[in-house]
Amino acid sequence: MNTNLINQLDDKNEEVRIAAITALEGIPEAIPLLMKKLDDENEEVRIAAIETLTGVKEAIPLLIKKLEEDEYTDVRIATIGALKSIPEAIPLLMKKLEDEETCVSIAVIKALTGVKEAIPLIMKKLEDENIDEDDEVTDVHIFAIEALIGVKEAIPLIMKKLEDENEEVRIAAIETLTNVKEAIPLIMKKLEDKKTAVRIAAIKVLASVPEAIPLLMKKLEDKNKNVRMVAIETLKCIPEAMPLLNQLIKNNIS
Repeated sequence: MNTNLINQLDDKNEEVRIAAITALEGIPEAIPLLMKKLDDENEEVRIAAIETLTGVKEAIPLLIKKLEEDEYTDVRIATIGALKSIPEAIPLLMKKLEDEETCVSIAVIKALTGVKEAIPLIMKKLEDENIDEDDEVTDVHIFAIEALIGVKEAIPLIMKKLEDENEEVRIAAIETLTNVKEAIPLIMKKLEDKKTAVRIAAIKVLASVPEAIPLLMKKLEDKNKNVRMVAIETLKCIPEAMPLLNQLIKNNIS
């Protein structure tokens, strides 16, 4: 190993320490030294060490400890990213869904996406309204919805979110329910949503639904120009809609 790099791990300048950590990534002999940097006094140095040790088996116990004990939010988030594919970390990650920092909870939701045993807890987060800020509630719900794509038992709960008061949550629900047959009638109703972005999301999702063609045709007269344009482009992609669309064009020309 490069002696200069090893010495730089203890340099008084944190930027030098970070550079040394990055340079030593992938060197087996450096792993013990990098693990010591998990307890560096500077949080940015600790984060660099965490990221460098991602996938290093012998570092897993220390990374788990770091997630439990580090007081800095960004350090905990970095640790979550490093542990997301580690089976033995799943129980702790599930506990961290209830972290007092919303951004940590969101990072955990992302990390646990696709983890079967975490599904009930993620569904619970989707129902959680006990979050201090409205924007934070929105973010948690959006990421929870996205994490539940393809989860059959979550469909009824996601369908309820089509009526959420926040338009971004409604859009996330619409997009997540693409190709979910039982959700089609509810998504059709979203074509009349008061928010333009929601109506556009519904149009795009209904592009593969022949029975939605009459409603999509009506969107050609929507009060919003962008909605009308998306409706036109969507209908062009539906073979069954082309005769009606062509006739409408002819009528307008004549």
